[in-house]
Amino acid sequence: MKAKESAFGDYIAMIKKSWTYEKMSDSEQAMCMEAFCFANEQGILRGNFNARFSILHAVYHAYLLGLGYAGGGSWRDDEDTPF
Repeated sequence: MKAKESAFGDYIAMIKKSWTYEKMSDSEQAMCMEAFCFANEQGILRGNFNARFSILHAVYHAYLLGLGYAGGGSWRDDEDTPF
């Protein structure tokens, strides 16, 4: 079982490797990190590792929706999909 305190760092490391994160502009990536940091600083991340990971995933999903992501591998990609 992973320590709940490592959820934030583990989630950020995972997201930075994701294809959706790579499709964002530098400013969008910075604002995304601000959203994660806000959640962390406000004490929104509670519970065990899995609960905190789920909360961070909800933050990321909401952020992607704000950028126009509606699911699927062709977001912001006119040529090749990552799948």
